Amino acid sequence: MKTTKPLLLVMHNFVGLGEMMVKNLQYLQVDADVLFYGDATPFRYANLGQKVKSFVLKKFFNNKNYKRNLQEQHRTESLMLSLSKLGTYENILVINAEYFETHFIAELSKHTENLTGYHWDGLKRNPEIAEKIALFSRFFVFDKADADEEKNIFFLPNFYFDYPEDYKKNHVNYDVLYIGTYMQERFSKLLAIRDSLRKIHLKSKILLISFDKKISKQHSSEGIEFSSQIIDYPENLELVKQSKTLLDLKLKDHNGLSFRFFEALKYEKKIITDNESVMNYPFYRPENIFILGLDPSSELERFISSPYEPISESIRKEYSFSNWYYTITSASL
Repeated sequence: MKTTKPLLLVMHNFVGLGEMMVKNLQYLQVDADVLFYGDATPFRYANLGQKVKSFVLKKFFNNKNYKRNLQEQHRTESLMLSLSKLGTYENILVINAEYFETHFIAELSKHTENLTGYHWDGLKRNPEIAEKIALFSRFFVFDKADADEEKNIFFLPNFYFDYPEDYKKNHVNYDVLYIGTYMQERFSKLLAIRDSLRKIHLKSKILLISFDKKISKQHSSEGIEFSSQIIDYPENLELVKQSKTLLDLKLKDHNGLSFRFFEALKYEKKIITDNESVMNYPFYRPENIFILGLDPSSELERFISSPYEPISESIRKEYSFSNWYYTITSASL
């Protein structure tokens, strides 16, 4: 008979975040198993008929959904097979449940009495997740506006990784850093910020990820880089370490704090943001966080050049991965 283990982590290993979570769990000496969304065996058509049908639908009807649906079905079957070989767990933690089929999440519940979900995006951006929330013992969200404790949905912000690492504070190459996916709703604001930084002669690195060559060709200009290669999270953090200030631009569908805020908290970096909700957090200091639209633009140069105001260790630890993990797996809130 298989013994009950402490944790099964189920998530998409997007930009290597899953691997970093595993590393932090190992640092905490948590014996965890992992099921990553992308770890399924390679997809192959079951027969020639499927392959021909896929070709015809794509070639003559511009329908790519048939193959995508087959791939998703294969991925779920592969995850179900892996799960069938596992035992029971004190906790099963699912990150961003929209990646997983409802019947797979239901199957997870048979392996634990504590099936917990966490969503680090706005629920409005993923309406398909609503029907899945009821399957969880508890569900956590990073945007306070999405919390509803009567429905077992609780607020819990993001975190910074707190396993030991080498870091030298004096290595700075950029005054301002922005890395993000190209989105039209943020682009005009990004251009205005770029222009403001140019006027005060600050060195910035603005990197946008886009798989559309037309977009990168249309918008590529001095001071903004485009790439079709996704930057993994460890590489992202190396650029954070080389920067004095991080730029954060929120999406209109939520007010949750991105990982930028917690990276800044860990590495003692300043933040420029349009997310006013940060003012409600205990680590908010106007010396460290410049709010676009509220703080005078004439003060931006002074803000960036002035010293960072240290945050107490007790407040910083509240947002560590360790505290996040112990909170999300706690028997009570």
